[in-house]
Amino acid sequence: MSNFYTAKLQDIAMVLVSNVDKKTYSGQKKVVLCNYMDVYSNDYITADLAFMESTASDKEINQFTLRKGDIVITKDSESPFDIGVPAVVVDDIPHLVCGYHLAIIRPDLTQVDPYYLAKQLSEDACVKYFGKVAAGSTRFGLSNGAIKETPIMLTGLPTQRKIGHISQNVDAQIVETEALISKYQRVKQGIMKDLFSRGIDPATGQLRPSVHDAPELYHETPIGLLPRDWCISKLSCIADVIDPQPDHRTPPQDEHGIPYVGISDFQDDEEVDSYNCRLVSLSVLEKQRQRFLVESGDIVFGKIGTIGQPKMIRSTGDFALSANILLIKPATGFSRFLYEFMKSDLIDIQLSKIVNITSQPAIGINTMRELTIPIPTENELQYINRSMDSIESHLWSELKMLSKLKFQKVGLMQDLLTGKVPVSA
Repeated sequence: MSNFYTAKLQDIAMVLVSNVDKKTYSGQKKVVLCNYMDVYSNDYITADLAFMESTASDKEINQFTLRKGDIVITKDSESPFDIGVPAVVVDDIPHLVCGYHLAIIRPDLTQVDPYYLAKQLSEDACVKYFGKVAAGSTRFGLSNGAIKETPIMLTGLPTQRKIGHISQNVDAQIVETEALISKYQRVKQGIMKDLFSRGIDPATGQLRPSVHDAPELYHETPIGLLPRDWCISKLSCIADVIDPQPDHRTPPQDEHGIPYVGISDFQDDEEVDSYNCRLVSLSVLEKQRQRFLVESGDIVFGKIGTIGQPKMIRSTGDFALSANILLIKPATGFSRFLYEFMKSDLIDIQLSKIVNITSQPAIGINTMRELTIPIPTENELQYINRSMDSIESHLWSELKMLSKLKFQKVGLMQDLLTGKVPVSA
């Protein structure tokens, strides 16, 4: 920690606040713009990003053309927590100009490594500083002066470069894992479509031939062509559908209570993130407690505002389901099948015809119970579930790995960027 010291950003970098808007003007030169979301959504600005085409004046091009090694930060946002978000320009990209609502930080490479500096700008100390100095009430922004005064922890340049290299390797692992997850999700989407339209022939353990190749294996139903051995049923015949908050009243807040969980509080890996949830009184909810007791394999489904987005309960906890959720308890053997079906186009098509479209879309519990569900034979259901479980296990494993990598990254960067863990150059 002794070899770390604090410097102001203006002492180690040039700060340029862009005023280049997205409009195209005659008489100006064609450029590509690095816009707010390009920075907010990426740690690194690379040549393969899809930049917006626009125009800029000669003066703007001279001032705000981005160079390899520049750092771009978000300068304005509706939330103070979304300002100061950095991205490093890692490629020399022809005609790339920094757009409005952003600021360029051009490091003095004799004093600071760009990758190290970008990670320092992401650390808690800088995030808190940006939140403190951001001006505004409904929209927040950083002034040029406030950016220049940003306190940055520095150490020797060789150590900075080593930390920057480590951070790039960690980020590369995260990107690779995200790409693998995206691949599995695309593969899963295709397989699910086949499973719900063709099923698995128990005699062969393989998908049935398509309708085009073997039309005699299918029959027409209200939700389309299905294998002949399949029937259709109402959702209520294979699952209990429960409204956890039938009076739609939000329970009173209680700092010693339990989290009041909405559909948006279920994360990508379907674990519950109750950190920002309202805490509500358990005593008030006691009479309704049985309505929101969840078990592994249960499904939650958005019923107000955000319709759908089903999530499967994988680990239970002491929380209350909010008034925007329906709780679905599938019959034995139907949990995986029903969960995947409720994410399919066949459900979306039904919902589009029956959802009450108002200023706040909603679906009633009785309407939900009437949804049409395909039912395979018991033997085929087991084959389908095994196929789904195999796909899901690969995806789940990678999601867990991604969560682990992101968690490790936060701790590692905090240790390295504060000198808590020494780095040999």
